[in-house]
Amino acid sequence: MPVEFRDLRWAIVASQHRSLRQAAEALNIKQSTLSRRLRNLECKLGSTLFERTNGGTRPTIEGQEFLDAARRVVGETDAMTARLKTRSRGESGRLTIGIHTSLSAGNLRAILLEHRHRFPDVDRQLVDGGSDHLISDLASSAVDVALVAAPNQKWRDRSLLLWSERVVAALPANHPLTGRDVVHWGELRHESLLMSRRGPGPEFLELLISKLGSSDPCLLLRHDVVLDRGEIDLSTGALIQERRTDIVYGWNDTTQGMRLVFEFKRMGRQKKHRNHYLLEQGLGRFVTGIYSRRQAVAAMVGVLLDPEADVVPPIREALEDAALATALRLKPTSGGDPIARPSNMFRAADFDTEHERDPSLAPTHGTIRVSHFFLAFGIREAP
Repeated sequence: MPVEFRDLRWAIVASQHRSLRQAAEALNIKQSTLSRRLRNLECKLGSTLFERTNGGTRPTIEGQEFLDAARRVVGETDAMTARLKTRSRGESGRLTIGIHTSLSAGNLRAILLEHRHRFPDVDRQLVDGGSDHLISDLASSAVDVALVAAPNQKWRDRSLLLWSERVVAALPANHPLTGRDVVHWGELRHESLLMSRRGPGPEFLELLISKLGSSDPCLLLRHDVVLDRGEIDLSTGALIQERRTDIVYGWNDTTQGMRLVFEFKRMGRQKKHRNHYLLEQGLGRFVTGIYSRRQAVAAMVGVLLDPEADVVPPIREALEDAALATALRLKPTSGGDPIARPSNMFRAADFDTEHERDPSLAPTHGTIRVSHFFLAFGIREAP
């Protein structure tokens, strides 16, 4: 026979007072009602829970064991109920927020910091993506809220305008418009504009078209630096756990576009850093991995932690190893060297390598050329 949850609570209260009269007063019920409910509970359990004497009421040994279990059940139930109530009010639980990377500072960062201050028990996860991707994630419940640069008509009844911002044109110091406090839209018609292909770029392009009244308003250079998917540090607005950075150049004619993928690696003099740079987690991604599929050019960037002379020459020497050359499918230069030095593609690159790829990954001519850059950032001082 089932036991009602209310009976557990009343039995616990009865154990906390020396008499049923006091317990009934605490529960704001009649003493006869409490006495009858306890008798019914004992009958259901087939055991005496309370010893009743002229001096008061106290639990029996069996009753104490029952009450210990009842306290755990009631305590866990109360805690679960409280958690559900706070979650239903948005005061706890997990909140996944999808955002544009370029919106991860300024007003958005201030809003997120205020939310963390007001609701410290909420576990926030931020993921980056383009507008269409975020709206798709929202529809599939992969994210709980999406913050995008322009409204979506399908979601207009479930959208909220958070803030508005002015559009700023970045100009070279010697540009004729630099001295202006305000630049009118029409003055941009004859300029070459650099605009992102993803992120809020499409929304900005629609705005530009509406202001200039043309579907091909001016000469556009398309340039992206984006992350496939990543998380964002709420306190700094910085992206963490990024997986790949793409840079895309092109013109209004997208067939002229080129996708240039940069793979960044922190590089010290240790062999483990060199292997990380050269093997499957580094250069190998452009050979047997899926990076730069059907692209002719890619870039490896070593961020130097130690002096260049201690890091870069050993990488060049390692590429002369026959086993490594085979693993990386290196195609020698016309002179029979494993690397082309200096680079034939980028003035700032130290050297180039060329690799054969499987037909499913390679461009039409079958190989990919990788330029290798080394940047002297954060070099450690010698001990």
